[in-house]
Amino acid sequence: MSVVREIDLTQEEIMLMIDTSVEAQLAGKKNPLLVLGMPGFGKTDLITKDYPEWKHDRGSSYLGLDNPKVGVFTIILARQDSTDFEIPAADLKEMTLRKLSDGNILGISEASEGYDIVLVFLDEASSADTDTLIAVQSIVQSGEMSGKKKAPHCVYISAGNRPEDLSGAKHLPASTNDRFTVVNLAPSIDRWLDWAKRENLDPRIIGAIMWGKSNGKNLLYRQPKERGEIFPTGRSYERFDCAIKGGATENILEVYGSGNLGDQVWIEVKGFFKMSNELPYIDDIIDDPEGAKLPGEIDPTNGPSGQYVIATGIARWLQEKKENEVHVETREASSLMKYFDRMSPEIAIYGVNLCADVNREAITMNKEFTKFMDKHRDVTLYTGNKKIFNEYDV
Repeated sequence: MSVVREIDLTQEEIMLMIDTSVEAQLAGKKNPLLVLGMPGFGKTDLITKDYPEWKHDRGSSYLGLDNPKVGVFTIILARQDSTDFEIPAADLKEMTLRKLSDGNILGISEASEGYDIVLVFLDEASSADTDTLIAVQSIVQSGEMSGKKKAPHCVYISAGNRPEDLSGAKHLPASTNDRFTVVNLAPSIDRWLDWAKRENLDPRIIGAIMWGKSNGKNLLYRQPKERGEIFPTGRSYERFDCAIKGGATENILEVYGSGNLGDQVWIEVKGFFKMSNELPYIDDIIDDPEGAKLPGEIDPTNGPSGQYVIATGIARWLQEKKENEVHVETREASSLMKYFDRMSPEIAIYGVNLCADVNREAITMNKEFTKFMDKHRDVTLYTGNKKIFNEYDV
C-alpha cells in the first residue's frame, strides 16, 4: 500500500495545491510536487490542462502578472533511462559512453520561449527505473544539469500510479519522498461528473454513475484485486462513450462494456441502460405531467432508482432532439419541468441540470424553469461545489 494516506480534494483545492508548489518554486524554493493516484482518473489533465487555464485566470503573485501564460512540457519517465538526463552509461554496441540531454527539463529550449511559466511535467514517476528517478530528482533539486542552470521561470510537477493499483508502479525510493511533496489523491466521482458533463458524455453514463452513488455503489472506480483484471476508471468510461457515439450495435456495446468496465460493473451499468431505454414515459409526461406515474409513489423503495432512470431518459431525449435539429416546443419543455418538480429535490436538480447541459435552450427558456430555479435556489447541485444554475440569470 502507499505510505501516504489517500486524500479527497475538490477541483479548486487541487488547483491551489499545485499553485502552492509552483509559486514557491518561482520564488526559488525547493518545493516540487508529486501526485500519486489510481490510473485513469485524470491526474495528467488536472496538471497539464486544467491548471494552466486556472493559473492564467488566477495570476501569479510572485511574477506580478494577472494572466501568466503557462507552457507545459511532458517527460514520460517510464520511457527514459538515466542517460537521457546526462548520466553516462555504457553503449555495448558502440563500446562508448553515451549521454543524452533534454533542454525541456531545464526550461531553456526554444519551445519554451514566450511562456511566463514553464511547467515541466514528469509523468509516470513511480514506473521509472530507480537510476532514472534519482537522476531526475537530482536535477530538480539542484536546478541544473551538467553545469547548465534551469530557467528562473521553470517549475516541476510530477505524477504516478500506486503499487496497489497493480499497474506496474513501484514504491518510491526514500530519496524521492525526501525531495518531493508526495500527495496520494483520491479519485472523485463528483469531479469526474463535472468533467463528463463538460465533455458531453452520454447522459445514460452520467445517470448510471449517479444512480450507483445514490445507492452506495461506486461504479466509476474500483481497485483491481489481481493483475490483469479489467476495472472501471474515468478513462474507460470515456472509451465506452466513444463506442456509443460511434453507433455501436448491442453486441459491440457488450464487448466495449465488458472490455472497459469489467463484467461485474458492466452488468449493473447495462441494467441501468436497459431501464432507461425501455421506459415508455416521455409522451405520458408531456401529455399529463401532473398525473404521469412517478417511481416511488406506490413503493418508496423504488423512488431513487426509478427517478434517476427517468431523469436520465429525459436528458437523452432532449439530446437526441438537439442532435437531429428537432425543435422542442415550449409546451413540451414546460411539461418536463412540471414533472421534474414532482421528484425528490436532489434527483430533480440533477435531472434539470443534466437536461440544461445537453439542450440548454430547450429546457431553460420557459416560465416553469424560472419557477423551479426560484424554488430550489439554495439547494446545491450534485457537483457539491456550486449553487443551482448560477449562470442562469432569469
